[in-house]
Amino acid sequence: MATSSNFPGLSEIIFDYVLNFRTPVPYFLFVVGVEVWGYLCERSTAAELADLRSEVAEIPALKQSIRHEKQEHAESKSSYSDTLKAALRLMLCANKTGFDHRCRVTIYRRQTDADNEFRQIFRYSENHSYQVGGRYKIPLNEGVVGAAWHNHGTKHVSIDPIVGGDAFNKAMLDMIEPEGCKVPTCDLSMPSTEFYAKALDDHENGHRVGIVVYECIEQDVFSVEDIDNILTEQSLELARFVKHLGRLDLEFAPSARGE
Repeated sequence: MATSSNFPGLSEIIFDYVLNFRTPVPYFLFVVGVEVWGYLCERSTAAELADLRSEVAEIPALKQSIRHEKQEHAESKSSYSDTLKAALRLMLCANKTGFDHRCRVTIYRRQTDADNEFRQIFRYSENHSYQVGGRYKIPLNEGVVGAAWHNHGTKHVSIDPIVGGDAFNKAMLDMIEPEGCKVPTCDLSMPSTEFYAKALDDHENGHRVGIVVYECIEQDVFSVEDIDNILTEQSLELARFVKHLGRLDLEFAPSARGE
């Protein structure tokens, strides 16, 4: 004999109670759902905030690490620059050149084709006042440096030391004016009477990369012949050193550096 149950089915319960908006049940479930969703969002936001705080806390250490790496990189470049200068000093001031405390050697570089001046990137003298003195920049059309740059690449000037003042400037002008150059407008930092300048060419493209200038306060102290032989024999290494030193000078020496 078939029997019937007085209990409602699951679908009836759902529709009669859970989804029956005439009862408080669906509203209660909605509120519970919102609370649960809010709780989960809060937990997620708290976790994200904790991660953010952790990342923020790491920023000072990261900045310190970056500063340390930059400092090490700068120190490495500075050491390389010092090494290049030491190598240049050994090459350019060899004993057979006659270089002594009365002399000075300087390298000027025209950093870009657009520049209208040379920048001093290397200087050495056993005399401290000659070592630190002099201009950092000079015009392309001035002095022995400009004359060597504009002609076939070398210029030798020797003026009797008894000639001074306006007579010295006149004698200098007579020697460099054919190259379209003028006498420096300011006083020289070294009372030189003999100069020898020679251009350095890049072996890769033939462009001039710099000018080496020897000067001395007395005549016939350094040997122009031996200097020229060294500059010719070592031209490949010298040009490479000058290019590298020029790049470092652009990085370390501010453009506003004093004349």
